Amino acid sequence: MFSANAWLQQKIDQYKHNIRDATVDFYMAEARLNNSDSHIDHLRRYNNACMEMAELCLQNGDDESYLHALVKLHNRLIKEINREERCHLFRVQSYYFARHTLKLICHQLSLQGSWEKATAFQTDFVKRVPFLP
Repeated sequence: MFSANAWLQQKIDQYKHNIRDATVDFYMAEARLNNSDSHIDHLRRYNNACMEMAELCLQNGDDESYLHALVKLHNRLIKEINREERCHLFRVQSYYFARHTLKLICHQLSLQGSWEKATAFQTDFVKRVPFLP
C-alpha cells in the first residue's frame, strides 16, 4: 500500500510523463503546420494536439500551463487567420478555433479574477482579426 507522499509523487511523475508526450505531439503538429504546403487537416491536428495538452494541464490543476497552452494556440490561430496565402476555408477554420480559444482564455481569466486581462484579450481579438465568414 502506498503512503500519501508516494501516491502523490506517482501522480506527479505520471503527469510529467503525459505532458512530455503531449508536448512532443504538439511540436510535431506544429512542424507540419509550418510547412508551406500544409492544409486544413494539419490545422485541425495542431488545434487538437494543443487542446489535448491544455486539457491535461487543466485536469491536473496546472492552471498556469493551461492558460499558456491556450494563449500559444490562440496567437498561432490569429497568425493563420491573417495569412492571405492560406485558402479561405483554412482561414475560416482558424477563425472558429480562435473564437473557441478566446472563450476558454476569458473563462479562465475570469475564474482567476483577471477581468482586465479578459477584456484586453477580447479587444485584441477584435483589432487583430477580420470578420471572415
